[in-house]
Amino acid sequence: MPRNLETNILTNNGLEDLPDNKEDIQLIWLDKQIGTSPDTRMTEKMLKLLNANTRFYKNENECLQMIENLQGQDILLVVSRIFAHSILPRIHELRAIRGIFIFCEASNLYRCLLGDYSPKIVDIYNDRDSLLKSISKTMRLIEKQNIVFHLFDRKQNSTRDLSRNFTTFLWHSLLIRVLRKMVVDEKEKNDMLDHCTAYYRHNKEEIKTINQFRISYTSDQAIKYYTNNSFLYKLLNRALRTEDVKLLYIFRFFIVDLCSELGKEKEKLTGNEPITLFRGQQMSKEEFENLKINIGSLIAVNGFF
Repeated sequence: MPRNLETNILTNNGLEDLPDNKEDIQLIWLDKQIGTSPDTRMTEKMLKLLNANTRFYKNENECLQMIENLQGQDILLVVSRIFAHSILPRIHELRAIRGIFIFCEASNLYRCLLGDYSPKIVDIYNDRDSLLKSISKTMRLIEKQNIVFHLFDRKQNSTRDLSRNFTTFLWHSLLIRVLRKMVVDEKEKNDMLDHCTAYYRHNKEEIKTINQFRISYTSDQAIKYYTNNSFLYKLLNRALRTEDVKLLYIFRFFIVDLCSELGKEKEKLTGNEPITLFRGQQMSKEEFENLKINIGSLIAVNGFF
């Protein structure tokens, strides 16, 4: 996207041109009053700052159909007023639903739902600021928990015995290795940033971060940018987790720098005593049981710890 179009992008606040979701999380707001007042329109804009692909529904059945059709995404649902009573029985057992936020003025009318549908309900909110802070906190937690594990039986030592998961992961690893070997320059950097600018065109804070990156980024800042909760972390993690070849190719400029800087950090540890690190990981019961029955097997991970 040419950079002289940036001003037009930022002033286009229409909701009809939603991009494909390129983040791990899908945010949804269900409320009959959406778009009917300055207050609800402001809430729409604020939610889109948290998630560029936030979807808005006034109809419960249409919202439910969207939730059921979403694959490979974690869903956070903001539900307002009477919809809370009617839709919760229909969705609370869906694995994709990671959190439900009840947003209403008369919070006492919905307290009874906390016991029935815990732990999916994060809480009940009667003001927008508290709601937005809670959604942001939950999103950061989910983003850091989203790691894809590949389990491989060590007995798979011949080509014909390799599982489909192994060959897919091997192909993905080779792709990353090829991207790391590519020569990149300002063109690849601008291609990546133009793509990010187009995706976050409604989010002034992310646009500000993208512009700062464009002006002042140097390769030694790669780890710093990746560990910040910004556009790079969100989009690159999604691409790695879903093995999105097109998006990984777009991010080749940053992948080269990030791998190089991580390699330098590794060299600093050469010859020192081993370091023991700990990491928490939230997972489903099925994932946990799968790990238990694969004790002694190899584990590979998509993404960067």
